[in-house]
Amino acid sequence: MAIKNLDEEEISADDLALIGAVLTTLGDFMVVLSLLKARAEIKQQQSSANNTIFCK
Repeated sequence: MAIKNLDEEEISADDLALIGAVLTTLGDFMVVLSLLKARAEIKQQQSSANNTIFCK
């Protein structure tokens, strides 16, 4: 962390960089989850469309 000659309540540049890195990583993780969910929904729609074709 940064040198502690600042007030204890003040956030240092290193702290802000760490917080930014954590939020970026969390955002990237959420993007991956949304892509996986979208892929699962597309596969489900395709399989239900195939089932309706064969049932007719």
